[in-house]
Amino acid sequence: MPDLLSPQPAAAAGFEQYIREYSGGVLALSSILLGKGSEAERVTAGTFNKLYVLYCKGKLKAADFSVEAYRECILQCTKSAKSRNLRTSKELSWDDQLVKALWYGLLLPLPEIGTILGKSLPALKAQLRRVREHTAGLKPLRSQANLSIV
Repeated sequence: MPDLLSPQPAAAAGFEQYIREYSGGVLALSSILLGKGSEAERVTAGTFNKLYVLYCKGKLKAADFSVEAYRECILQCTKSAKSRNLRTSKELSWDDQLVKALWYGLLLPLPEIGTILGKSLPALKAQLRRVREHTAGLKPLRSQANLSIV
C-alpha cells in the first residue's frame, strides 16, 4: 500500500520498483551503444521519463515493461547516435550493433530479442551469424605454421 503521506503520487511510488529493476539493464544497453558517459546516462533518464508518462496514463503494463524499456532505450540511442554520427564505415550496421548488444552485452534470450526488435528467430540467427563472422574477421588469426608444428 502506498504511503498516503508521501508527497509522491501513488503512481510514482509504484514506478520506482521498475526503475530499480530495469535501470541497470537500460544503462548497460545505452553504454554499449553510445559509450560510457553522460550521454548514456542522459538516454537512460530519458527512457524512464518517457516510460513514466506511459505508466501514469495506464498505457504500460507490468508484463511489457522490460520490452518497452529496451525499445525506448534503443529509440533514444538511435536518435543520439544519428545526431552524433557515431558509426564509421568499418563497423557493423546499427541494426547489427543492436543485436550484438542485446545478445552478447545483455545476454538476453533470442525470443526476447525478437520481441524487442520485432524480428523472427530465423532472421535473428542469420544476423547473429553475420555479426560473428564480422567479429571473427577483425581478430588476428594464428598463422598456419604454428598449427602444423603440433
